[in-house]
Amino acid sequence: ADIGDKVVVVTYTVLPSVSLRSLATYVKGKGGLLVLGGMENDVPDFGDRDDDDLILVGATREDDELTEWSPSGRSMDVFAPGQHLVTTKNGGGYHQIAWSPAAAAAVAAGLLGLIWSANPSLTPSEVERILKESCDDIGADFGYGRINSFKALQMAVGLETTAKTTTRSTTSMTSDKALQMAAGLGTTATTTARATMSMTSAKVCLAGKFLDGGSGACRDCPPGTFSGSAGSSACTSCIAGSVSGVGVTACSRCINFFMVPNAGQSDCLVA
Repeated sequence: ADIGDKVVVVTYTVLPSVSLRSLATYVKGKGGLLVLGGMENDVPDFGDRDDDDLILVGATREDDELTEWSPSGRSMDVFAPGQHLVTTKNGGGYHQIAWSPAAAAAVAAGLLGLIWSANPSLTPSEVERILKESCDDIGADFGYGRINSFKALQMAVGLETTAKTTTRSTTSMTSDKALQMAAGLGTTATTTARATMSMTSAKVCLAGKFLDGGSGACRDCPPGTFSGSAGSSACTSCIAGSVSGVGVTACSRCINFFMVPNAGQSDCLVA
């Protein structure tokens, strides 16, 4: 945190302590957030989940049920996938993690980084609020719920767009005040037009979508294409050897005994 890192992850079994709470408050004061996970089969009691600056993360299975080894209890903030995850491995390629107490915390920490990447102007409290409020409700025993990356980034970009719209509309109306002094009543229509233009220009589509110039609406990238960043006006075709579904931010490589010979495909083919 002292060198500008935004997310700190602690993934080992710990007992509730004042020093850990103090560390989380220190990190937040430096502009970052502290994520705590890896507490296997534990019921940590740091008090109510909103009483401190810690973000405690539990783990869920593919069916949104609690894993057998995940921590639980009133102190848990959010839950994230922590079982049967596919990740990269040394030397290249991918492998599946059967389970890991630290995996869920790493997934949640990664989403915090994505939120900040989508809108770097957000404060730690705003990023934490987006993480929690964008969760899917999966039951009373799961804190704010299971994290949802898509909803979180929608909220992050939405806040950025709102800020830009407000700033541009204010600037436009300030300019019109000078025109009003010079031209009198003839500026009412100008003010309305400029405010409308500023709001339109602030339209930003999320990654995985593109701005339809004809309708002005954000639409999902079709199969075989992707959009890797917010604000795209067109989607990019997947290269040969990779595929994509609808509305994705990156294409997936065809591996093992599957391949795709042409660009812009939605399914891998048996080699």
